[in-house]
Amino acid sequence: MRIAVTIGVLFVLYVLSFGPVVGATTWTDTGAPAASCLRTFYAPLEYLHEHTALKGPLEGYVGLWDGLSGGRRFNTHERSQQCPPRR
Repeated sequence: MRIAVTIGVLFVLYVLSFGPVVGATTWTDTGAPAASCLRTFYAPLEYLHEHTALKGPLEGYVGLWDGLSGGRRFNTHERSQQCPPRR
């Protein structure tokens, strides 16, 4: 039971972290490898945004965090760079 609760809490934190991360990151700067890595990390939420009825709620939640990004919007179609290799 404790494992199920832990997994549930981690999932909720993963979803809730999406808004602040989008708001604090320059998502349209394709020269930033960190942004590309974050796009990869949040790819499941991007999929839900593009292919389910969660598009509106996700956009609304991210909209709460727009002030951090200076009005930039999350761009789901730019992936010109890969994550940098680990050293």
